[in-house]
Order: sequence, then C-alpha cells, then structure tokens
Amino acid sequence: MCYSPNALNIRYFISAEREEVPSTVPLINIIHQSYPEFNWIATTVSIFIITSITVSYIVVGTGMKHVLDGFANGLRATVTTSSNTDTTFERLKSRLYQLDVKWKKIGLYVLAFGLIITIALINPKVRTIINDKSLEK
Repeated sequence: MCYSPNALNIRYFISAEREEVPSTVPLINIIHQSYPEFNWIATTVSIFIITSITVSYIVVGTGMKHVLDGFANGLRATVTTSSNTDTTFERLKSRLYQLDVKWKKIGLYVLAFGLIITIALINPKVRTIINDKSLEK
C-alpha cells in the first residue's frame, strides 16, 4: 500500500507552525484520522514526548537545586564549637541552627521554582521564543 502525502496533511503542519503548536500534534492527528492501522506509532510518539519532557524537567530541576544548595551553603555562617565549650546548650543551639538552615533552603526552593512556574503559566509563549533562539545558534 502506497502512502502519499496530500495537501490537507501538509496544511496541518503549516497551521501548526503558525499557531506555535509542536509538529507532533498534527502528526498524531493525521495518523489517527488517515491511517488508523498505525495508531501504535501515534501512541509511541506520545509516550516518547511525555518521557522526554519529564526527563528534561528532572535534569534541569536537579541542576537548579544543586545551584540553590551551593548558594544557600555559601551564604550561611559556619557554626564553630570548641571542645571546651561543648555544652548541652551549644549542641541544642547548633541543632536549632541546622533546622533553621533546612527551612531556609526549602523557602529558597519554593521561591525560585515558584517564580519559574509562575512565569511559565502567565506567558507560555516564552518557551517557544527561548527554543527558537537556541535553535538559531
């Protein structure tokens, strides 16, 4: 069986480009509508997209977490306790300080990741602009 692209299918891709929709969206629609015997390909493409986006966000998020950890560790003051003054009060003070640092890090994570999520939700076309700029290089 010979499958030739027709003008309607090409228009799907052109309109997707104008509407800034990923090209996989019309591809999956064309497969479902015109070639139902190849639905497994559309399913495979969808699974690949979900997996690649998930891995991408995990990798970028992990890198950002490490940057924030380094930033937080660089700003915090070191707690020095000498062996002569290692009293119960000093140990309690040190533990409270460590707990305080933990909550400051969590607040820093929420602030940084929350800012990124807010920007992405307010203006989702920024992602497309950033992708276009990175492809131009």
